[in-house]
Amino acid sequence: MIRGFFSGASGLKSQQQKLNVVGNNIANVSTVGYKTQEQQFSTLVYRNVNGALPPISTGHGVRPVDIATDFSQGQPSRTDSETDFYINGDGFFAVEDEATGNIYYTRNGNFQYQVLEDEEAKYLITPMGFYVLDSEGERINITERMDEVDEGQLFSLKDQIGIYRFANNYGLEHIGDNLFKDTEVSGEAEAFIAEDIDYDPEDGGEPPEVPKIIEGYLENSNINLAEEMVRLIEASKAFQFNARVVTVTDELAQTMNQMR
Repeated sequence: MIRGFFSGASGLKSQQQKLNVVGNNIANVSTVGYKTQEQQFSTLVYRNVNGALPPISTGHGVRPVDIATDFSQGQPSRTDSETDFYINGDGFFAVEDEATGNIYYTRNGNFQYQVLEDEEAKYLITPMGFYVLDSEGERINITERMDEVDEGQLFSLKDQIGIYRFANNYGLEHIGDNLFKDTEVSGEAEAFIAEDIDYDPEDGGEPPEVPKIIEGYLENSNINLAEEMVRLIEASKAFQFNARVVTVTDELAQTMNQMR
């Protein structure tokens, strides 16, 4: 009897977690560069029923174990803004939190300018105030770099921004605000340098994927709203079912106590 309470309670907790994740996905359907998340579950220990023929195993419910992220690319959206950028291919922008010194990674290329009059400098930052980094891990001082451009050459802002890639994107830790942090599972971030690609078309084989930054575009979220609505209904029904399990188990327990 107690097993019924445990199974129902674990199901309630797990489905509530799934509802939270699905609700967060739906709320971020319009968030630039947002990646769909999905709650993962694991069944708890099964136990054989004594004397049952054929052998019968009963479970003890489920538990949430992880939240998986879908890193598939979202569709580009044209903005024509000179500070909006879209990565076509695998890769992330690197941004630095000046307050903590931590470096995070994101697919959200919605940037803006920060002008520091005392330094006579203009930097590229995120709406949260994080500095956008180049392929060397340095902040992008636009004023300084424009002064270094030779006469007759054009200054390209997108060429100043670094693209960083990981051995395993699925090992990244999602810390909120559309930001990710590297872990031992993801491996360290490596800046993508196009000049380092060693590929000769005459040798045959598939050419390597080359990520490119496109100016004036942003990446839409990769959320499929129809699929999220289906998951929402599934989680709601599962939550109701587990609540019913708890209720029925409680009624059975009361009936048994009255029979004693």
